[in-house]
Amino acid sequence: MLRVLLALALSGAVVVSGCTGVRPLPALSGSKLQLATIRGMDDDLEIRFWGDVAPPSTQEELGEIRRQFAARIRAEGELPNDGAYDVLALSGGGSDGAYGAGLLDGWSERSDRPEFSLVTGISVGALLAPFAFLGPDYDDDLEVLFTETRMEDVVQVILFRALFGWALGLTDITPLQLTLDRILTPAMVARIAEEHGKGRRLWIGTTYLDAQRPVIWDIGTIAASDYADKRELIKKILLASAAVPGAFPPVLFPIEAGGEQFSEMHVDGAITRSLFIYPRNLDVREEVNGDPSGMRIGTIYLVRNTKLEPDFQPVAPSLLRIAERSIWTLIKSAGIADVTAIEDQARRDGWVLKRTSVPLEFDLVEATFFDPEYMRALYDLGYERALKGIAWETLVEPDTAYLATGN
Repeated sequence: MLRVLLALALSGAVVVSGCTGVRPLPALSGSKLQLATIRGMDDDLEIRFWGDVAPPSTQEELGEIRRQFAARIRAEGELPNDGAYDVLALSGGGSDGAYGAGLLDGWSERSDRPEFSLVTGISVGALLAPFAFLGPDYDDDLEVLFTETRMEDVVQVILFRALFGWALGLTDITPLQLTLDRILTPAMVARIAEEHGKGRRLWIGTTYLDAQRPVIWDIGTIAASDYADKRELIKKILLASAAVPGAFPPVLFPIEAGGEQFSEMHVDGAITRSLFIYPRNLDVREEVNGDPSGMRIGTIYLVRNTKLEPDFQPVAPSLLRIAERSIWTLIKSAGIADVTAIEDQARRDGWVLKRTSVPLEFDLVEATFFDPEYMRALYDLGYERALKGIAWETLVEPDTAYLATGN
């Protein structure tokens, strides 16, 4: 689907290059740049933070997580997930997210899918993440979403509206909004809040386009809050994370700062990172392995919902195809760099690191945007690879030197 979106955005870029729209609330001044309060939200509730630096409240948040896990252990009488903090990071990839959906469902069928202490999602990974966070009970819904969704369930092309300056994207995402309204039920939000209260975290990444920086949204904190429009806010965050610039319109968040009202423009989280775990300047080794409850650092699982390896393909001598291939190559290279950065974090902090991606030999080509045959094939591939135990490549082995200390 990324290729379809790139072609759509590139083909429309020339004709809509003069397109402008109305921003109901101005952007926050660069000289006052901060992550301001979402309008109507409690000022003291930290629902998001910059994705490229650990927030000042890190120690308080880690302490709260430890308290929540300790309370859960006292209530249940055992360590959850065999005592391991496991992390799942889900990348973008458009309809290639069907691979991740099949992988999760096959993993459940194999009966060795962990309970993840942290689930993160970017772009289409943001749509996968709530299901992955809530566990196998939602596998059937995940399969339906990624095998039965059609183009008309996601977007409508509105090239002429964009051409005449009446839209900020080449598609109308009202169908996707309706799809999210159907799948993100009040019961699902309540379940996310419940799991958050057990010490688990669900984070979604967007790109704050005004600031050119990644933002991480704490979905569990929002779900557990008293904010009246929390379900609508979560849907907006998921939409923003998947909003490919040019193809999809950006998402504006109304904010308050210094008693004044402004807006933030957010787009696809994959613009700044293809996948993430936690800010790179946050060293969690001692924090986690010093947990008196007995919980310890476990495994990070990276799901890359595209191919990572170079994929040879002759390029037609046309401006559109050259630009499309170049941008796709840039995206793939950035994805490799993101995996390498997480590998460095894993080695530093003592995690086992495993990665999976769409194998190079998968050669089916998507015929249309959200092609059901293509998505079913990818779903089945992910399912079978997980079921057979061949999906994962280990990038960082267990830190045996550290484990030998008894931690």
